[in-house]
Amino acid sequence: PYVNKLTSPISFPRKDRVLLGLGGGKDSIVSSEILKKENKEFDVLILDTEIQKDVAMTMNKKPIVIKRELDPKLFDLNSKEGTYNGHIPISAIYAFLGLMASVFYNYNKVVVGNEKSANYGNVEYLGEVINHQWSKSEEFEKLFQKYITKFITPSISYYSPLRKLDELEITKEFVKYSKYFRVFSSCNRNFRINEPLDSTRGYRWCGKCAKCLFVFIQLSAFISREELIEIFGKNLFEDKSLLLLFKELLGAKNFKPFECVGTPEEVKIALDLTYKKGEFNQTPLMDFYKNEIRRI
Repeated sequence: PYVNKLTSPISFPRKDRVLLGLGGGKDSIVSSEILKKENKEFDVLILDTEIQKDVAMTMNKKPIVIKRELDPKLFDLNSKEGTYNGHIPISAIYAFLGLMASVFYNYNKVVVGNEKSANYGNVEYLGEVINHQWSKSEEFEKLFQKYITKFITPSISYYSPLRKLDELEITKEFVKYSKYFRVFSSCNRNFRINEPLDSTRGYRWCGKCAKCLFVFIQLSAFISREELIEIFGKNLFEDKSLLLLFKELLGAKNFKPFECVGTPEEVKIALDLTYKKGEFNQTPLMDFYKNEIRRI
C-alpha cells in the first residue's frame, strides 16, 4: 500500500518579504500604507479587475495577477427556479490563493486587510451566530495560520495589520491618502461577471447596495460633501430608496446586511460626527437618524 513519507510540513528559508492581497477598497490600501511605514518589502496580489489594477498602479506596484474563469453552466444553473445561490467564503479563497502565490514566488508573509469589525456576526439563528464575514474574522485567521503551519510550511505567516482597528479608525487613516479617492471601490458590482458596473459613468459605486451606503456613511464623517459626491456621483443621504438599508445598518430594523459592512455602533458614531459637521443634515436619511436614532 501507498505510504505518505511526508510526516511533517516542509520548512525552508524564504525571502523576508510580504505579499499583500489587494482587494481595491480602503482596507487593503491602509494595509499597504502601514507596510510602507514599517519599511516592509512587499508586492501585491490581485484578481484580473480594472479596480485592483488601477489601485495597484496608484501604489506604484506591479501586481501578481490571478485570472479566474467560471463554468458557463453555473450561470445556466443559477437561472433556474429553486437553485440556491448563496454566499461563498471568498476571503478564504483569497487566503488560499495568497498562500499558493507566496509558495510559488517566495514570500514569507501573506497580509490581508481584515478589520476588528469582521468578528461581529449578522444574526443569531437556531442558537448559532451567523457571520457573513467569518472568513475575515480573527477566528479564521488563527485557524488558517494553524493549517499553514501544520500542513504546508511553518515558513509562511498569514495576518492582518488591521486586526485591532475598527472601521472608523481605518477610514480616518484612509482619508489621509486622497490620491486613491477616484480609483478605489468596495462595491461588489465591480466584480460581477454578468452585469458589472457601467464604467462609462465614470464612477465605481452602484449607489444602491449596503456596501456603498456604509462606505459613504464612514467617509461622510471625515471628508467634505463635495469630495464625497465626487467619489460616488451623488449624495446617498438624499436617496429615499436606501432608507431600509440605512435602518438595517443602524440596527433599527431586521439585522445587519449580509455584506462586508461594519457594526451598527460604528455606523451611529460616524453619523454623529457627520451630523455635527452639518453638511448633510437636510436630507431624508439624516432626518431619520436625527429624529429616530440620535434622540434616544
